[in-house]
Amino acid sequence: MFTALPLSLGGSIINATILTTILWQVENHQHLLIWFGMFMFATSLRILCLYSYHQTADSPSNPQTLLHYLLIAHLMTGLAWGAVSVFLFPSESVPHQAFIAFVIAGNCAAALIGLAYIRQLALAFVLPSLLPLIIQFFMLQTTMSLAMGIMTSLFLLLSISGIQRNYETSQQNITLRQESLNHEKDLLESQQKLMLHVQQTPLAVIEWSTDFHVTDWNPAAEHIFGYSKEEAMGKHATELIVPDEIKPIVDDIWLALLEQKGGMKSTNDNITKDGHRINCEWYNTPLIDPQGNVIGVASLADDITERLKVEQLQNDFISTVSHELRTPLTSIRGAISLLSGNALKPESFEYKQILDIAEKNTKQLLLIINDILDIHKFESGKMEMIFQPVKLSDFLMAAVESNKNYADQYQVHYQLQPVSETLIVNADHNRLMQVMYNLLSNAAKFSQPGQNIEIEAYKHEDMARIAVIDHGAGIEPDFIEHAFERFSRADSSNIRQTGGTGLGLSIVRNIIEQHQGGILLDSTPGQGTRVYVDLPLIQDN
Repeated sequence: MFTALPLSLGGSIINATILTTILWQVENHQHLLIWFGMFMFATSLRILCLYSYHQTADSPSNPQTLLHYLLIAHLMTGLAWGAVSVFLFPSESVPHQAFIAFVIAGNCAAALIGLAYIRQLALAFVLPSLLPLIIQFFMLQTTMSLAMGIMTSLFLLLSISGIQRNYETSQQNITLRQESLNHEKDLLESQQKLMLHVQQTPLAVIEWSTDFHVTDWNPAAEHIFGYSKEEAMGKHATELIVPDEIKPIVDDIWLALLEQKGGMKSTNDNITKDGHRINCEWYNTPLIDPQGNVIGVASLADDITERLKVEQLQNDFISTVSHELRTPLTSIRGAISLLSGNALKPESFEYKQILDIAEKNTKQLLLIINDILDIHKFESGKMEMIFQPVKLSDFLMAAVESNKNYADQYQVHYQLQPVSETLIVNADHNRLMQVMYNLLSNAAKFSQPGQNIEIEAYKHEDMARIAVIDHGAGIEPDFIEHAFERFSRADSSNIRQTGGTGLGLSIVRNIIEQHQGGILLDSTPGQGTRVYVDLPLIQDN
């Protein structure tokens, strides 16, 4: 509406000027000038409203107030045109009467177009403009004036009807436009959210052309496969991530996608930019246009290499636990069978030996069960610690003594180096003893018969350090960083020889962390292993 207002203002001023010039010949000049001044005042109000609109168009402070001022300006403009029929109407000149009717009707017709967006404005202009003219025609009571009065009345009715229709049409257009803008906004927001998800998802999101070249490559794809988006764009899949040996499989999947056989899931090896092999899970979907033609393929890929490793570790753990449980249970069952059958006398050496074997295997079962329960407690945060001052000299002597029989099984010797009486830590005695049992038993299992295992304790920086040193097989460097993970074993083929569940060092790490300490593993294959446990000191004199 405001866009059309300058043209409307210009047209009104031109019409008023022409009307004044034509009536100058038949009307009082003073009256004409007074009317023209009144008209220009009303027009200046409309100009002022237009100026205010442009000043506040970006963020109007009070649009309702501006609308009220505009309504007053148009009402006054309509009254100015209506005043022509009251004060400047030449009763003796029919041509001039017709000219006045023509000018006023033309202004009203223009108002139907320019002001119909706001019905009140159009009526405020049209009614004051035409009603005085209609009244004037009927008051003259001539045949011509009556005819013109009737015609002007019909024009007024048609104008009102047209205003209503134009208003309804404009409102519908505004509503449709607003809905369209809302849809565009929603679509834009949806696209922005989708792009945000694509950019932030940990899954690789890749789009391919129908000839298997990259058309889009998100940040996760860069992270998983190592290629930047610039490097990947336009490249064929076989140039980037498909190993040679699985190309036939990938080709079959691609053909099925192009034949619109639906989305497909696959798990296969891929290769990264630096040549590493990874295992990925793929979800592929053909992109189809409205005509039903495949225009590309969208793929989601997840690097499941670590997940498969964990699953393998869990499978190894289940296999290990099954073996570790079955072996002592079989022994206990055999012992109970012998004893219940009264095959041996209670006072005989064999009777006592079988009881010892059953007791030993029962303890082994308890250790396995306790390991599993401890892992669960640590994960659920329910592991309780009872801290108290622990003198390391006495504690380590007790640890070596309680594990001596275990060392004897492997024909190795524990050697405890002298420990300062002043090394005292705040610890849970039983849990710290569990740490020492795991470290000492591991050192014994992986040492050769006749070898010594040294145990030391000393101050290291502001901590008390316990060191367990063996001279056994050692650990491969690649495994050291995984040694404290659950289910981890340096050599799964050695499970049956060394025993254990693969949970021991994971439990040890959790216990030490609960003590606000640290644990370090240093090993050289073929030369042995050093395990360092650091605990906060509470006394060092």
